Amino acid sequence: MCIQCPYGTHACGVGALNCAVLSPASEYTECELPYTLKQFRDRSRLCPLDVCPTDAPPGIAPRFKTGGLGKLMEAGVFEVYVCVQGHPCSGSIDAWFCWVLDERKATPYETAPDQWVAWGRTEQLKLLQI
Repeated sequence: MCIQCPYGTHACGVGALNCAVLSPASEYTECELPYTLKQFRDRSRLCPLDVCPTDAPPGIAPRFKTGGLGKLMEAGVFEVYVCVQGHPCSGSIDAWFCWVLDERKATPYETAPDQWVAWGRTEQLKLLQI
């Protein structure tokens, strides 16, 4: 028997019992992400295999995971997410917190933190298998 997620949710490949809803989380309005996509790309380039050299520049973006929103995507509005490890809103140094990029605010020029919409903790979203 195939169980499907309700409309507006997505199982993210882990089954219908883990449906995640794409909506700004009102309890996380103070959770800002002060990095741009360029800064995350720079981290990927500077820190291969997620290990940063000791001479990495100050202000480098934190450890992150990113991806497309799949069935939750709203073209031109919400298309990608990023999850950051150890953000104060994640609850602990080993936990992850996620944001969705608001494409309307990110183009043509990125404007962190205004371009990010706080989404929630990964354990709530059931988004990452880390």
